[in-house]
Parts: sequence; structure tokens; C-alpha cells
Amino acid sequence: MRFRQALDKIIEYSFALGGERKDLNELRGRVLFEDIYAPMDFPSTPRSAMDGYAVRVEDIDRLPKKLTIQGSIGVDEAGFRLKKGCAFWVNTGSPLPEGANCVIMVEKAEVEGNTVTVKERPAIYHNVTKKGAEIKKGMKILNRGDLINVRRWALLAHCGINSTLVFKRPKVSVFTTGNEVITPYDAYRKGKVYNTNFYILKGLIEKWGGEVYHQHLRDDVESIREALDRSFLSSDVVVTTGGVSQGKTDFTKKAMEECGVNIIFSKPDIKPGRPFTFGIKDKTLVFAFSGPPAALFMTAYAFLKPALLKMSGRNYTEKLFNCELLEDMHSKKGKLYLNRVKFVDEKLKVTVKSSGSQKSDNFLSVVNADGFIMIDEDKGDVERSSVFKGGRFDD
Repeated sequence: MRFRQALDKIIEYSFALGGERKDLNELRGRVLFEDIYAPMDFPSTPRSAMDGYAVRVEDIDRLPKKLTIQGSIGVDEAGFRLKKGCAFWVNTGSPLPEGANCVIMVEKAEVEGNTVTVKERPAIYHNVTKKGAEIKKGMKILNRGDLINVRRWALLAHCGINSTLVFKRPKVSVFTTGNEVITPYDAYRKGKVYNTNFYILKGLIEKWGGEVYHQHLRDDVESIREALDRSFLSSDVVVTTGGVSQGKTDFTKKAMEECGVNIIFSKPDIKPGRPFTFGIKDKTLVFAFSGPPAALFMTAYAFLKPALLKMSGRNYTEKLFNCELLEDMHSKKGKLYLNRVKFVDEKLKVTVKSSGSQKSDNFLSVVNADGFIMIDEDKGDVERSSVFKGGRFDD
């Protein structure tokens, strides 16, 4: 199956989850389940944009004009009424007294005793921020599907919104497999490998909106089947690594079939990570990735990311752009190559070079990469100056 067909199948089976109400302090990083409307005008009253004197333009009937200083207003005070022929001292951000319609900058006012002299005729609303100038009551300020980043989080606080509905996070069961796998806290023994894949998946899944439960499984079909069966009771997504190729201890795909997973497709035309298998059990999506960390990382970007973002309510499309090769690159017809690359920005175009070995067992070249390019299935080896679509890693 070609890459685009495989991705379309995954998107087809990925359904957004329901909503839940969360407190403001829990909202950063979540996705809005509802549109957000301003509960009031901002500012809620006309405010001074300068330190100076709030006056009425109609009182400046000649120049120079002396006005009586009626008082002063702080930024946290309101409810004052300006008398005819008077002025109020205001700070930047102070509410204007009722009746005032402009502010004379302090630098342009001469003060003597209890009077201020105005020597230039001001324009109406000069140095005034009008009521509702920033946001009007009832205005839509955020959209369903928006990711609540720091700015949107602060906007909710700015508007006094202390809770809202957000999409539920997908619950993701992650099963790494392999008798040879040990944790980074274990002493190294010959023939063993550290569990890189858990850290890749935990980091990416949480970045893309999921909640992770993890268990490591030995190469045993019964243990894998039992773990999968348990996970289907509480998980929206199940992710496995390893055990989907043709080795004697590759039991994951067999365990999936034994516990009733409907295999939608297997071995899409992609490199690295072609042994990838996708299936569904009831409403739970199952992503079975190959074991090499580089292959896992690249195929997770290609297949798992779009699914998790859709399930968590994100309005998202991968931002791809044209990339010009600075060197020849190897590929074979019949597979879409996801090559990791370093970006070399040159004026108005983006140029790229390889970040190192493209082998599925070379993870350092993933770490050294800025992103990836996609060499289409109908290409063989490609030459310097060729142009392909690419994207940046966002982890």
C-alpha cells in the first residue's frame, strides 16, 4: 500500500474524543472543545493611553486654556465625573472620568498650583483607548480545535474565563517488546540494548496530546496477547514496538490476530519502518511499529502523529514546504523514503543535506536532524538540486 493510501486509512479510523471541563490552571496544552466568546468589553471603560490630564475637548475653547485640577485617578479607581472647566490627573491605564474625551500628555501640560495650562488644541479621543477597543463583548476570541498555548492560556485569564470545555486526551497503552531490552538504569550486559523506544514514544505521545501507560513485554505470544486484551478495555490507542517482522521471535502481529484485531493494512511502501502494521479492535486503534528506534521515530511522525492530533481535537495539517537537496541521495522505486535532514536556509529558499546514515538502526542521525524530506515512491536515486516536500520536527 502506498504511503498516502495508508495515511488516509488511519485518518479515516481516527475519531475525535468527547469533551470535559477543566479549570484554567489545567488548560495549557489542551485543545478547545468549544468556541470562546468574550464575556465583556475590553477595556470595559475608556482608559488613558498616557500619563497626563483627562479633559473635555469642548472646554478648550481658546489657547492657552487654564483648567482647574479636580483630582487624580489611579489605574484601579473609577466612578469619577469630570466637571466643566476641569481636568483630572490620570496614569497610563487609568479609567477616564465620566465626561472626559481626551488626555493631554504630561509633557505638554504646564502645571501651576491647582491649575493646568493647555497650549495646543487636542483632537477628540486623543491618547484615549476607547471602551471595547481591544475586544467587544460577544466577540469570538478562540475557536474549537485551537491548541491552548501560552498566549491563548493567558488570553483566557485576560478575559476572566476560569474554566472551559476541552477535548479529552487519548489514552495510549505503549508496549515495548524484546528479551534483549533493558532499562537505562540496568547495568549493561553483552547482547542487550537499552529501551530507547519507550522514551521516544512517551515524549512524542505526550507532545501530541496523549496520556501514556507503558509496559515492557518479553517475546512471548501469550504475554503479548494478554497485555493487548487488557489494554482494549481502557485504551483509545495501543502502540507496540518490535515483533512485526519475519524473525523467529516476532510475535506481535500473531498476538494481534489472536485477540481479534482487524488488520487494516501491513507493510506500507515506506522506508524506514516498512514492517509497520495498523489495525483496529472495536474503537481502539492499534499501531504496531518495528523495533529500530530510527524507524520508530520516523513512522510515528508519519502515522501516529496525525491520528493523535485528530483524536485530541486539533485542527492540524502537517506544514510541508519545498526543500532543495545540496547533495545526491539514495532511494529505490516502490517506496516512499522519509529521509532525515539538516536544513540550511539560503535567502528565499530552503536547502537540505543529510543528517547522516539513513539506516533504521542509526538513531544519532535522527537526533542530529532538523526534520525530514519525502522522496516519492516513483523515484530512484535522486540528484543534488532536486526538490522534494519536507517538514520540521516539532518535538
